[in-house]
Amino acid sequence: MLKCALIVSLAGAASVFANPAAEIAKKAFASTVLVVIEDAHGQPVLLGSGFVLREHAIVTNMHVVEGASQGYAKRIDEETKHQIEGILQADNGHDLAVLAVPSLFAPALPIGDSTKLAVGDTVYAVGNPRGLEGTFSAGIVSSIRTIDSQKILQITAPISPGSSGGAVLNERGEVVGVAVATLQDGQNLNFAIPASYLSTMKLAAKPVPFASASKKPGAVPRLAPAKSPSDFVDQFVADLATNNVDTQLRYYAERTNYYEFGPVNKTAISRDLRSDIKTWPNRSYSIRGTPTITLANNGFTAQFPMAYRLAGTKGVSSGLLEMTLEAEFDQHSPQITQIQKKVISARRAR
Repeated sequence: MLKCALIVSLAGAASVFANPAAEIAKKAFASTVLVVIEDAHGQPVLLGSGFVLREHAIVTNMHVVEGASQGYAKRIDEETKHQIEGILQADNGHDLAVLAVPSLFAPALPIGDSTKLAVGDTVYAVGNPRGLEGTFSAGIVSSIRTIDSQKILQITAPISPGSSGGAVLNERGEVVGVAVATLQDGQNLNFAIPASYLSTMKLAAKPVPFASASKKPGAVPRLAPAKSPSDFVDQFVADLATNNVDTQLRYYAERTNYYEFGPVNKTAISRDLRSDIKTWPNRSYSIRGTPTITLANNGFTAQFPMAYRLAGTKGVSSGLLEMTLEAEFDQHSPQITQIQKKVISARRAR
C-alpha cells in the first residue's frame, strides 16, 4: 500500500515539474516582440527582438534603433503592428534602449538579479533570430566577463542576427540579460548585457522621437552601421556609372549569382566590370519609380526598373531593364548575393 502511494506521489510530482522550460517559454512568448525598424520611406531596415518591461514600454538594444526614422513592434504570431512612438531612455554605454509603444498591451517579464548568476547556471534566450519569430533556446552561462570595467554575460544559448534585444532568462523565467551579440566564427560564443543595468535606467515621462534621438548630443556612433535597403539600391545604381572597379565591387558578396554567369567570385565580377568600362566608358543609370523591397530573414530582395545609356567604342546603347537583386546584411552594409536583369526595351545606334 505504501509502495503504491509512493508511486502515485512521484507520478504527481513528475506531472507538475515535467517540463519547466516549456512553461517558461510559454510565458516569455506572451511578452516577446519582433522589432522592425524602417527608414523615412517606410522601408524595413533592421529586424530585432524585444520584450515588455512595463505597460506600453519594451526593451531592446540601442544598436537596433540607432539612426532609425520609424518602426513598429509586433507580438509573436500576431499580425497587428504597434507603432513605436520614440525612446523613453537610452543607455549607449550598455547598448540598451527602452521604447514607448502606446498601443501594445502585453504582460511584463519579471526582472531578476543578474548579479547572482554563476558560471554553469542554466539560461534561456528568447527572440526572433533572422526574423524567425518565437525562438526559444537553452544554454548555460559559460563566463561572466569584464570589458572596459563593464560586465557582460557569455552564454551558450544560441543567438543570431535578429536576436538582438531579446530576453535572456534564468530558470525562474526572470530576465537576467539582454541578448546583444554573437561571434559568427566561434562556437557558441554569444553575449548578453546583464539585466542589472536596466535597473539604473530612469524612464522619461514622454518619449523622444527617433529623429530627435538620433541627433542627441553625446550619442555614440553605431558599431555596425547598415544602410537601409532603399538607400543601398539608390547608391548601388549611382555607382554603376563609376569607372572605379573597387567602388562597384564593394556591393557584392564574396560569391554572387551574377547575371547569366551564375555563381561566381569577385575576381570574375571584376573581369566583367573592367570589360564593361573599357567598352562603355561613358555610362548613366537611373531608377524609374520606387523600388519594391521585400524583407526576408537576414536580407532583402529589391525589384526596380532601371533606365540606362551607354556610350563608347560600340556606339550608343540605351534602354530599360527590370532589375532584381538579393542582398544579405552583414556588419557594415548589405552585400549582393544575387543579381539578374530582364530587358524591357533596348535601342542601339552608332
